[in-house]
Amino acid sequence: MSFISLNKVEAPRYNEDTGTEVETSKPCVINAEAIRCFYPRSGGKIGTRLTFTDGGGFAVVEEAHEVARALGRTDLVELLRPTAEVVSITDAVN
Repeated sequence: MSFISLNKVEAPRYNEDTGTEVETSKPCVINAEAIRCFYPRSGGKIGTRLTFTDGGGFAVVEEAHEVARALGRTDLVELLRPTAEVVSITDAVN
């Protein structure tokens, strides 16, 4: 069993001074074997969405290529690194 340390995204909070929502994060330790899949967050948000073998999931602030590196998936690190030419991971694979 191996564990990785990432930063879990917490629910956004409204900042009255700026009139915007602010996302914060907190450190967490995850059993790497429990991760079923991971992919970049939607809506232009920074970070990665993790899903687990038990059906749960949450977002972390690390980008997908950083998660791949933490999991030891060096075969995915370059594929998942954001580039101007790649619009989606599906485009990168095809």
